[in-house]
Formats: sequence, structure tokens, C-alpha cells
Amino acid sequence: MQILVYIVAALIIFLSITVLGYMTKLVFFSKFIKKASDVLERIPIIKTVYSTSKQIIGVVYSGDGESVYKKVVAVEFPRKGIYAIGFITADKNTALKEFLADKEIVNVFVPTAPNPTSGFLLCMPKEDIHPLNMSVEWAFKLIVSGGYITEELVKEKEEDKITE
Repeated sequence: MQILVYIVAALIIFLSITVLGYMTKLVFFSKFIKKASDVLERIPIIKTVYSTSKQIIGVVYSGDGESVYKKVVAVEFPRKGIYAIGFITADKNTALKEFLADKEIVNVFVPTAPNPTSGFLLCMPKEDIHPLNMSVEWAFKLIVSGGYITEELVKEKEEDKITE
């Protein structure tokens, strides 16, 4: 019976130390990340890249890690015959229902390149939107690179590495 008491005591001590260590790690890790972030935001050139990346991540992903953008689309913007890449942010816009009762309106965010944290909110009829077979991630790579980085370019670079 006494051996059982020693085993239970050892388990309680082990679990207590483990929990305490884990909690300490969380506190120190979050302080370290905050400090590192503060340092990066003070370095002149790195500050621009870091803060822009941080904004993009904050805009693109909601708190649960899911993208706030539902689909990648092409829309005629800023005029007829010229197309821009956009993201559907809401499938239905009821605010404009009063004077567009006969049309289904969709919210489309068209980001500016190379900083997609700003852009234009377009409230468009659904029939004027052209869905693209492209992931949100690829669309952002395309926009941030100013149109330079495409899936074809990445495939070419990978093939070049294989043949070397």
C-alpha cells in the first residue's frame, strides 16, 4: 500500500512540474515573440516588409485561421475591357437591395498591388463576376509580386532545379 502512495506522489509531482513548465514556456514564449516583433518594427528596411506582411496576414486570415476571402474572381475594373483580380467577401449584399431589388449583389474586394491591405470594395451584380480557378494564396502571390509570380513561373523554376 505504501508503494502506491509513493507512485501517486511521484505522479502528482511530475504532473505539477510539467504543467508549471508548460505555463512558464507559454509566458516566456509570448514575451519573446512580442519583443522580437518590437525589434523588427524598429529596423528601417525590415520594418516595412515585416509590418506589411503582418497586415496582410491580419487582413487575409480571421482569428480562427480561416481566410476571410471566399473565392478568387475576375471583375471588369476600373473600366469595361480591363479585368482585375478580386476576392468575394460576402455572397449577398442586402444594403443595396432597395434600389437593386432585381439583381443579386455580391461584395468583391479588389486589392491594390503590391500592398493588398488597401483596395476597392465593389458591390457588383453576381452575373458580372467571373470565378477563377485559383487559390486565395496564389492570388495574393500574384498581386504582391505585381503580376510577376505565376504558377507557370514557379513550375519552370522547379523544373530548372531538377535538371541542374
